[in-house]
Amino acid sequence: MVMATAAALACAALGGTASAAWTPSVVGEAPQGNGVFRFPQAVGVSPGGQTVFVGDQNSSVVQAFGPDGQFKFAFGYQSVRGENGRLGPVGGVATDRSGHVYVLDSQNERVQVFDQSSGAYVTTFGDRTVFDLLGGNPDTSIGGGRSASGIAVAQAPGQPPVVYVADQGNERVARFVLDPATLRPSAAPSFSPAAVDLSAPQGIALNPAGTLVYVADDDHHRIVVLDATSLDQVGAVGTFGTGPGQLQNPYDVAVDSHDPNRLFVADNLNNRVDVFDAGSLAFLGTIGAQGYGPGTGNMAIIRSVGALTDTPGGGVDVADTANDRMQAFDVNNGIRSIWGISGRGPGYFTRPEGVAFAPDGTIAVADSFDERIGLIAADGTWAGLRGQVSASTGFATEGSNPGQFDLPHDVAYDAAGNLWVADYGNDRVQEIGPGGNVIAMVAVARPLGVAAAPGGGVYVAGSRDGVVVRIDGAGNATTVRSGLSHPAAVAVSPDGTAFVADDTSVRAVDAGTSVAAPGGGTTWDHPSGLGFGPDGSLYVAEQRPGTADGARVVSAPSATSSSWTTIATEGAGPGQVVDPGGLAVSADGGTVLVADTGGDRVVRLDADGHAPPARSDLTVSVGGGIDRGTVVSDLPGIACVSDCEQHYGTGRTVTLTARPRAGSVIASWTGVCSGSGPTCLVSMGGDRQAGVTFAPTPPAPPAVVAPAPRPAAPAPRPKPAPVVLQSVRLSKHTLYTARRANRRRHVRARRATHATATVRLTRPATVTVRVLYGLPGRRAGSSCVAPTRRNRKGRPCTYFIRSTRSKTYKPTTRTIAFRVSSSFGAGLALGRGSYELSVTAVDAEGNRSGPRTVSFKVPG
Repeated sequence: MVMATAAALACAALGGTASAAWTPSVVGEAPQGNGVFRFPQAVGVSPGGQTVFVGDQNSSVVQAFGPDGQFKFAFGYQSVRGENGRLGPVGGVATDRSGHVYVLDSQNERVQVFDQSSGAYVTTFGDRTVFDLLGGNPDTSIGGGRSASGIAVAQAPGQPPVVYVADQGNERVARFVLDPATLRPSAAPSFSPAAVDLSAPQGIALNPAGTLVYVADDDHHRIVVLDATSLDQVGAVGTFGTGPGQLQNPYDVAVDSHDPNRLFVADNLNNRVDVFDAGSLAFLGTIGAQGYGPGTGNMAIIRSVGALTDTPGGGVDVADTANDRMQAFDVNNGIRSIWGISGRGPGYFTRPEGVAFAPDGTIAVADSFDERIGLIAADGTWAGLRGQVSASTGFATEGSNPGQFDLPHDVAYDAAGNLWVADYGNDRVQEIGPGGNVIAMVAVARPLGVAAAPGGGVYVAGSRDGVVVRIDGAGNATTVRSGLSHPAAVAVSPDGTAFVADDTSVRAVDAGTSVAAPGGGTTWDHPSGLGFGPDGSLYVAEQRPGTADGARVVSAPSATSSSWTTIATEGAGPGQVVDPGGLAVSADGGTVLVADTGGDRVVRLDADGHAPPARSDLTVSVGGGIDRGTVVSDLPGIACVSDCEQHYGTGRTVTLTARPRAGSVIASWTGVCSGSGPTCLVSMGGDRQAGVTFAPTPPAPPAVVAPAPRPAAPAPRPKPAPVVLQSVRLSKHTLYTARRANRRRHVRARRATHATATVRLTRPATVTVRVLYGLPGRRAGSSCVAPTRRNRKGRPCTYFIRSTRSKTYKPTTRTIAFRVSSSFGAGLALGRGSYELSVTAVDAEGNRSGPRTVSFKVPG
């Protein structure tokens, strides 16, 4: 799908060559704004609730909406060099009462201030000497860490703004009093005392009076309350768990204007919002239930909440982060509005790194952060993907299975129509047939670029070892060039000569001959993409990270020419690039595609006489109440009530299916679907509109009085309710092993100790208890995972794996108690370390509850 944008881009010339006109557009759907989200993780609400600001982790964009989700404007785009007004991953958003919005630019360790009404940049403060907002995950480029931290602003009438930042890396809260004229700190910040004992604090909020600060103490699974002036702790609520009032890695907090004030907690890994009384901290209830997809009320990975602080009765706006959307709730916690389109959906890309044309005109995109290869048919319709889709989320997921990817970085088609993928994170190149079958997998350390070789096979840029590898048609790999500095791209000219780009050069692979750079000499500044036209013209994408507004795409008549023309400059506008990756040239030479990694898009440039395919727009509306049903499409693209618009190739047929929720029915279709049943076929001969209205299920007709029936047989006994594992408790959490006395070392004898484990069930069931071993890990967001090269700088933590030590009990009562010692489940004692008991219950009907875990340690 290609979306037309502005008229032809007039391109500047280098070296005196006249520039052709190129008409810019984007491949796929419009990449930014209009409610497109890529892991939204920051929400701020203006005074009065008339504007909701939503910040994205992976888009580096803040969008402004009306209270019911009407898009207003967007500001910011990916920062390459820490430019003012541009953003890295957004950690937090907050507003003051003077018309400003404050954005926590986590990647650049700073706070940026913008105008609330327009998004215009105002000022910046903070740096790495003050903040550690990324918390040990500084690399956000290729699979690097993602972070939150948080920000809140208090401003009493006539007083300067006071900014509070939850600084997760420094494990503290920072307080800044700003000069009202410059909006920069008027004095050095103050910090929360060490006695507060925060661990990776994330979101932060104030009560409407501005006297209390609430902090999401992520790794301690609690909410800490601080005095707004001294930052001393005055309260706390929450423990680890899934029960009422318990939390799992809370990521954000907000307090509304309800009387009494209510505290909303983004209960991240419990996939819900917890509600407390903001004064007494009494638990009041929850909002939402775990679930993926377009339904209402279901939530997945809740990272941010924004409360209505100046609206009578209050309310809360929730970032349903893993579903890439917003859900707004009223004073009674009823759903008020839903909006948002997933940047992982059909036709969208997140940090695309490479692009290629197939022989039939299909466009393949190495959609790196979405862990897939996106396919766009020649007529502009989303044609599916290559990758492994999770059954639970519906999105592609990273992994090392054949046909699965970990940060795919480049793509190429060979003459047979097979797709080659530089599978960066898996240290391999995969060859995939037209039907999606994996033909071959060849090991190459950290491949960044891939290009088809004459006669079959490919050339691969192996960045870790500084080599170019040639893989022949039989899958044999041979190093044909070494000694390179992080080679990023390869391409083959029409005469069969292979070229490679590394940090400072573009050169022929075999001969080593250097290609002249724009402006003279042969030194390039991080070229990232290479491509040849059928006439031998050479196209180079160059990042130039050390040059302000330096990213560009240039072309020359041949690889031996020194006359270069700039066909794209740096920027987020039509025909510009933010942080270019790989590129591709069509077989006829009339179209150039650039993977604009920083813009989450593929930029298309068409020469005179060429144009993107015509497309038609399908728009769907839902009436009768947003919580009564959804509409989905096949061909994919519509998942309405939030994602209600998609472009398709003209002439395609789209099937719309209305799905009423329980208690609702389809009342009617409108537009091109008038008179349809549950499904509607839409022929895309032009732009089309369709709507469906849901209504409550009609009441059943009055029962007809019939003669008294004969006495019926006794009704069968109802099935018992499924077992629920209510609790698991240990009388002790430290278990000692036995040891002998040693007088020489002054060691006394010690008997082994044990604890009593008590398991409570709602009904008798078979209980299986297993020991989990604790191992050193590294923090990845809110999870603890095994150490790898990618996460070695993450915060240390402990993750648990299953052991063979287990026991099974078959109690006849609802409570079971058993003894746990260091030799539980085996004859040998457990070694020194951290452990968990994992308990699962299965009833007679096969219903499973659990596992639930309880921790203990063995000091040795």
